[in-house]
Amino acid sequence: MRMKKIALLLVAFFPFVLTCGGQGLEPGMWHDFRGTRGDQKLQVSLIVREDGTLTGSQCLLTQDRKITFSGRREGGQIILSLADGEYRGMLDAQDVFRGTWKEIAGGKSLPFQMTLQSTVAGSPEKRYAFMGGTDAELERFVRNLKAALRNEDHEWVARQVSYPLRVNSSSQRSQMIKNKAQLIASFSKVFSPALRSRLGQDCSCHLFHNYQGAMLAEGMLWIGDMAQDGQKGPVFRIFSVNLL
Repeated sequence: MRMKKIALLLVAFFPFVLTCGGQGLEPGMWHDFRGTRGDQKLQVSLIVREDGTLTGSQCLLTQDRKITFSGRREGGQIILSLADGEYRGMLDAQDVFRGTWKEIAGGKSLPFQMTLQSTVAGSPEKRYAFMGGTDAELERFVRNLKAALRNEDHEWVARQVSYPLRVNSSSQRSQMIKNKAQLIASFSKVFSPALRSRLGQDCSCHLFHNYQGAMLAEGMLWIGDMAQDGQKGPVFRIFSVNLL
């Protein structure tokens, strides 16, 4: 049976993935899908409101831009309406959402198919229930982090780390990076080409998270809110890196 994954961060090693699936759309949970519309790769995340309607957003991976939608269920169909078109399809017992996308202008139709990747607890107003600040603030931090890594801005990235930083590896013992100077000296090993490449394959929204933090790149990097009691605003910091 296909299972919905819940990533559990193990401080000493990689996140494990647990699953439980085929249960449809659960209230109070964000449902994160990944797949294709025609030849475009995309992510879609949606949640059921108290009145039974749907809300959420999509992100085309080539653009890394979140576009919101409203939705509803008609019989066995799920209908998601955006400013430029509409998804209409079915969610099967294997958690695959498939159907047809139709553009408003011109009426062009494309097949789509998306598979459920994860579910996370939250609300329509706040996806990241376990994180401080707003959803927009966290996603902006992720966009800035990805830009800094692309631009080789080691100083900026090093300032966004909670020290000591744990670096886990499948081939050797975990390493503790004690300070900014040590991180910059070993930057290319910690933020490896594989990690950067994997970060580039995801949107900066629709992040998996739990009480331990937000997960990027399938668990290769974790971010937490390190704000202290009485401190104004969130303080997002990288606190764990998991290398392949």
